[in-house]
Formats: sequence, structure tokens, C-alpha cells
Amino acid sequence: MSASYTATFSPSSGTTWTIGDIVATAPIATETDVGTVQSFLGSGSTFALTTSYDSTNLTGTLSWGGGHAGVSTGGSSLTLNLSYNLSIPSGGNAISYLSELVLTDTTTGSYNLTATETVKDLAGNTVASLVWSSTNQSPFVALPQAYGSLSVSVTVQASIASGQSGSVVFSSIQQSFYETPVTPAPAITVDKQISIDGVHWYDVGQGTNNAPPVLIGDKVYERAIVTDTGNTALSGVNVTDLNGLPSGSFTFSGATSVSMIAGQTIASDIGTVIAGSGTNYDTATATGTVTTGGTVTNTDTAAYTGVKPAITIDKQ
Repeated sequence: MSASYTATFSPSSGTTWTIGDIVATAPIATETDVGTVQSFLGSGSTFALTTSYDSTNLTGTLSWGGGHAGVSTGGSSLTLNLSYNLSIPSGGNAISYLSELVLTDTTTGSYNLTATETVKDLAGNTVASLVWSSTNQSPFVALPQAYGSLSVSVTVQASIASGQSGSVVFSSIQQSFYETPVTPAPAITVDKQISIDGVHWYDVGQGTNNAPPVLIGDKVYERAIVTDTGNTALSGVNVTDLNGLPSGSFTFSGATSVSMIAGQTIASDIGTVIAGSGTNYDTATATGTVTTGGTVTNTDTAAYTGVKPAITIDKQ
């Protein structure tokens, strides 16, 4: 017999926890049980998420505890998956270390208890991969660099092989993240792109300037790709367009400005213009307000060439 449960650990109000200046999204937990299982998420479970922050050491901690979960008979198993995201919107600090994954467990007999953790950056690259061990005493793991945003997934598995006897119980899961103050280095880039069909885009790459031919009077599609290339968040990010869109600026899901976190890339809505004759240069300028003060800006130019087909014949 097997059962599956899914739960979202949400704050009493809102959708995120603020732990010092670390923001944690509501973690989602999914559990699959086989056989005789004391469920983590199922009926009668008292597990709950708690958070804490050590302002002296700039450490945020998430802990699931308050109950017991495990398996007690041969052929039983419990698999628990947790996932959540972390970010530091202020940009003043960044996450540079994390603790070893901590499980509080009580086990006897012939059993198997494992826990693995994967931490990824905003682009989806794995920056840490941990395997829990009851004998692992390492206090923390250094990340390749300091990050303003991370996604975390944890898998815990408890089982007893068929024909074996034992008891596997864990009563809490805990993870801590350590911040490092960083010197703000705000930056932004914009890549202006042109298309003649709305599917294939030219000027794919910052600073590249290709000028595709377009029939005069036909529609030209334009968009801007903006990236927060610094280590701080940006607000009020907008992109003006000189000699391009009739409105003079790009929108993002209909909005004239957006907020971005460090490392984030966003694409504008697609706008259109009517092709004029000759080579037409359009310049996009992206501007963002830095959370620590001031603004950053960047420009990129794309072009198209308006052409008029013609033919001559000389009958002699």
C-alpha cells in the first residue's frame, strides 16, 4: 500500500518569510509512503516550519520539526522532497556559505536513511550538492561565489528492506545559510533585437549590429533583452527606444518599468514599426535605479534596411 501527500508551508500572512534580510518562498513538500510509515505530512503529523536569524553572524536558518516520521517494518519506505527559493532583495549582502544538512534521527536495526540536497543559482546551475551523513561534522560548505538568489531542493529517504527489521525515525530537518557583506557593483545591459517575421531575431548579442533587409512599408518587429549584470537589485527598470517604436519605449507584460534582482534577464514585449527606406538605426537605452542609490544605464543599437524591389529590361 502506498500514499502520497503534498503540502505548502506558508507563513500566517503573505507568501514568504523574511529571515533577517533573506527572503524565503513558501517551501513545498511532497511525500510518498509505502507500507507501514509514520508520515511526515500525512494525517496526525505535527511537523511545522520555523525560521530564525542570527544578526551577529548574518545567518538565516530554516527548520522543519515538532513531530516524528519514519518506517518500522520491512518493505516500508518514506520519500520526502522539499523545495524552496531564497533571495536577498536588498543587494547589500549575498549568500556565500551553507551549513551541512542536519537531520535529527533515531535508528535501530537494519535500516537505510539518506538525505541529499541540491542548490542552484538563478540560471539553474548547480552550485552545491550535499549528501547527509550522521557522522558528517562539517559546519558549513563554501559556495563558488556569493549569490543573491538560490533555489534549494532536499530529498530524504527512509526505508527497511523486505525481510529485515528495524526502526528509522527522524524528527527534524534543518538548513542554515550564511551571508557575506558585499561591495555594491550595480550594472545593467540591454540587447536591442530586430525581426522581420516575429520569430527569427537579428542582433542577438550585445553590441552586434546586423541590418536585415525589409520591404518598405512592411512590418518590423522589435524587442529588448535586459540583464541585471551587477550584484544589486534594480527597481524602475525601463527601456527607451530612439528612432524605433512609436511610443518611444518598450513595455514588460504591459508595464513601463519592472524590478530586477542580480543576475536576472527579462525580455520586453514585442513592438512593431513600419519599415522606412534605407538603413534605419534604432537605439534602446535601459535605465535602472539601484537600491543602494543612483542609477545605471546601457545602450544598444540595432538596424534594418528598407528596400524597394525593382527590375528593368532592355529589349534590343
